[in-house]
Amino acid sequence: MKKEQNHKTQLARISRIAVGGLLLLSSFTKAGDLEAFINLLLQYGFPAVVWAAPVITIMEAAAGICLLLNIYPKQASLFSAGMIAVFSLAFLYGYLFRDVTDCGCFGKADWLKLPPRATFVRNIVLLLLLFVSWRFSNGAAPAVRKKYVVALGMLLLASF
Repeated sequence: MKKEQNHKTQLARISRIAVGGLLLLSSFTKAGDLEAFINLLLQYGFPAVVWAAPVITIMEAAAGICLLLNIYPKQASLFSAGMIAVFSLAFLYGYLFRDVTDCGCFGKADWLKLPPRATFVRNIVLLLLLFVSWRFSNGAAPAVRKKYVVALGMLLLASF
């Protein structure tokens, strides 16, 4: 029983690292060209949320950091799954009704662009990984690591 639990914990760790790294990469590529991300939000037909572009990138980075450092892993997994679900619905709307073919998930990083169907498949895989992370995480890391997320969060805020 203990060995099976250890495998599940390892699977949760791998899932957290994979999704956390991808969220961090996504946030940094968007933050690198925030104007392009704002234009993409306009292309999606969401002018009312343009003000939130920097907030979205910060939330994405914070979720990625929490997943990578195992800080509140269950909450970070749920929050990340919620973000990915909302982003997927927004892309579905843009794809169906606004002729958007690039999700903008990675800003202007052309080497990370996927066709629309592959984007949806990737998001489903990410949601499955986040479910694994949520289901099999053991809980939060030591309090020392929580201090790191506060420091990194302040650095992220200062970068904007």
